[in-house]
Amino acid sequence: MSALPPPPPPGTNYLAVIVPGLTLSLLGAFFGGLLIPLLIFLFLFTNRAARRHPVFIVNVTIVVFGLALAALNVSEQWKDMATPNESPGNSLIFANIIFDIVSPLFINSILLFRLLAFYPRITTPRSTIVKVLIFPVLVKCGRFISVTLSLHEMNQTNGNDSITTLATQLWFRNPYMISEWSLQIAGNL
Repeated sequence: MSALPPPPPPGTNYLAVIVPGLTLSLLGAFFGGLLIPLLIFLFLFTNRAARRHPVFIVNVTIVVFGLALAALNVSEQWKDMATPNESPGNSLIFANIIFDIVSPLFINSILLFRLLAFYPRITTPRSTIVKVLIFPVLVKCGRFISVTLSLHEMNQTNGNDSITTLATQLWFRNPYMISEWSLQIAGNL
């Protein structure tokens, strides 16, 4: 059994920790920064009437969600590099897991608003709307239930394991995540 290397002196860290953390931090900052012009252009190129539509509101919410995810990832990477001997804390890790798992569900839900924009409730018969929306709505409900059960299972720690350890161990064997991925594939068809 190999022995772990001793912790680095205070104020320093190993290159094996710094290089991936710095790479992920720079990528997160870069891609998060790309969302700022997108948010500005969303407001610049829409009129007041378009800003009241649900599609616009959801698009702005998703961009702000992406900015928050980028900031969370950068702060987590920075904390890992700056304080290698301290755990980032289960609340920060759990927030990151929630953003990583829930954001695709919200992003794919924009399709429902676009379908409603294409099939206005006023001019489209109710039976047509039901036929068009029943499958996507059921898939979204199923995905939401699967994500909720998965997050609940990941949050149940026995006191010895961190959320990171549990998420790593359960990620590909978690039946709720597998069902969520399967529903995501079905919803994209």
